[in-house]
Amino acid sequence: MGLLRLTSKSELDRVIRGSRFALVVFTGLACPACEMYKPVLEKLAELVGKDMPVVEYVVDYDPEPALELGIMGTPTTVVYVDGKPVEGFVGAVDLPDLLEFLAKVASKSDKQLAEKLEKLAEKVKPLYGGLYW
Repeated sequence: MGLLRLTSKSELDRVIRGSRFALVVFTGLACPACEMYKPVLEKLAELVGKDMPVVEYVVDYDPEPALELGIMGTPTTVVYVDGKPVEGFVGAVDLPDLLEFLAKVASKSDKQLAEKLEKLAEKVKPLYGGLYW
């Protein structure tokens, strides 16, 4: 499954409720950092899309989900577990750092997924050489 680009609360709720784990990145249309982050999210979706949906939620169309979480800036990355937001951060990171973040979150409830994410992070690290983009 590729990167899901959603623009309505009902679509977002359906994806979150239908998944054990979901990664949602709240973005804005006039956000340069969001545009820079998209290739990372697309690659992440390519690597882990079978294990969890990777969602780009554009707040300009329906800001309610972002406001409910108190999100004041984009991009903001939030991990949902069993339909509830559990951890997140503001800003963009490179793919290895994003995979390590997801592995840390997954380690609290799904060791198998956490191990898979850790292995992927180690595999892609040499490709980035400390570069963010």
